Amino acid sequence: MVSRSSPLISVIIPTYNYGNFVCDAVSSALAQSYEPVEVIVVDDGSQDDTPQSLSRYGSKIRYIRQENRGLSAARNRGIHEAKGEYIALLDADDVWETEKLRRQMELLINSQAGMAYSLVSYIDARGLSLEVEHGRWAISREPRKDLLFKNTIAPSTALIKRECFNKVGFFDETLKSSEDWDMWLRIAAHFQIVCLAEPLVRYRLHNSNMSKNVDGMIEQSIRVLERYRDPGMSRLKSAVLRRKAMSFLLFNIASELVSAKDASHRRRLLVKSIFSYPFDYYCRYSSLLQSVLNLRA
Repeated sequence: MVSRSSPLISVIIPTYNYGNFVCDAVSSALAQSYEPVEVIVVDDGSQDDTPQSLSRYGSKIRYIRQENRGLSAARNRGIHEAKGEYIALLDADDVWETEKLRRQMELLINSQAGMAYSLVSYIDARGLSLEVEHGRWAISREPRKDLLFKNTIAPSTALIKRECFNKVGFFDETLKSSEDWDMWLRIAAHFQIVCLAEPLVRYRLHNSNMSKNVDGMIEQSIRVLERYRDPGMSRLKSAVLRRKAMSFLLFNIASELVSAKDASHRRRLLVKSIFSYPFDYYCRYSSLLQSVLNLRA
C-alpha cells in the first residue's frame, strides 16, 4: 500500500477549447484514492467557456492561462510549475479511474522504472462506453524496442518521475503531432518503462481527436524517427532499426487509407515503405499489400 509519506504527484491537464470535457477530467483527478499534491490545468488560450466551467473548482485546482502555443507548450508549462516528484499527464478529454494513481505508484515504488503507463477503455463524446476491437493503445513487452515501431502509450496513462524530464528534456514544442511518441522514445532510451495491464483510463473518442492530417502526421513522425538515437545501441543497429521502423510506419498509415480518393496516396506510401526496408517484405506483407493495393492474385 502507498502511505501518506509517499512521493508527491502533480497532475498536469492541458486544455484548449474543451470546456465540454475538461470538468470530467478534473473531477476524476480530484477523486483519486491516491491524492495528488496539486491538479494544474493549463488553458492554452481557449476561446470557449473553459474558464467559466473551471471556476467551480476554486482553490482545488491551479488554473494557469496562457496565449495559444500548442499542446506541448501547455504540458511543459505545467511541468515547470509542478511541485511533485512525479508528473501525471491527463488530457482534457479523458477520464481516470479512481484507483489509477494508487495502482501505478505501487508499481513504480517497487521498481527501478522511470515511467509507468496503463491500458485504456473507450468512451464516446457523451461518456458512454464503447467496444473497440483493436484499439491503438496496447501492452508493450519491450518498450525500448517496441515503441520505435508503434506508439502504444496514451498520454493520459503516463506517470513519470521528474528525473526523466531532467535527463531527456521537455516536450518538443516544434512538433505539431507525435510529440508524445517522441517523449516516450527519449525516456525509454534512458529509463525502464513499465505497464500496468489494467484499463485505468477512459480514453474518449470524438470528432476532434479522430480527424487526421495524414501528410502532417507522416512529416512529424519521420522527424521523430530520423533523430532517434539509443545510447545503448551501436550506430549501425540504431540506423537499421530506424529504417525498419520507417517502413512499418508508412505501411501502417497506408493501410488506414481505405477510401477510393486515397488510392494513389496509399500506393505511394506503400512504395516508400518497401524501399525503406525491403528485406523479407514480400513474405511478411504480400497478402495485405495485395488487398490494400486492390490487386488481383
